[in-house]
Amino acid sequence: YGANILALRKLADEASNNDPVVGTSTLMPVTLEGTYRRCMGGECEIGNLFTDAARWWADADVSFAPSGGLRGEGWPAGDVKMSNIWEALPFPNNMCTGVLNGISLFKLFDYSINAATFEGENTSDGDRLLQVSGMRVIYNTQMEGRRIMAIEVWDRKKEAFEPVERLK
Repeated sequence: YGANILALRKLADEASNNDPVVGTSTLMPVTLEGTYRRCMGGECEIGNLFTDAARWWADADVSFAPSGGLRGEGWPAGDVKMSNIWEALPFPNNMCTGVLNGISLFKLFDYSINAATFEGENTSDGDRLLQVSGMRVIYNTQMEGRRIMAIEVWDRKKEAFEPVERLK
């Protein structure tokens, strides 16, 4: 892990020296405005971007990431520079892949939805809300205890969302 951090720091330093264009994008809204953090209040565009990229990289059915590490001033439509990416996700993160059954997904998101504040403020539990790709989590914040109503995962063959099977 330490070697990865040092390697990432070296790459970040190199990138800051020449700040290459790494792609193009539509407008990416500001993630942090004063003390308001959009990704802690709900689904956010930068969360969608990074979880979609992780899902693509891992060739996975789903991807999720905590909202607490998503930052940045966003960027205008057009070229995206390396500095934009580092600003939006400034902490070293390791990609982890694995297999989870439906029960584990329900437990994970049950915790996330119950612990998250949905306030968009930097509270002690505000960063517990997970950003997702390849799935829909349907919940009711008015309920006490278990707030999860359903979890659906994108079925590539059917090209539709399907309910998670708890034992699959």
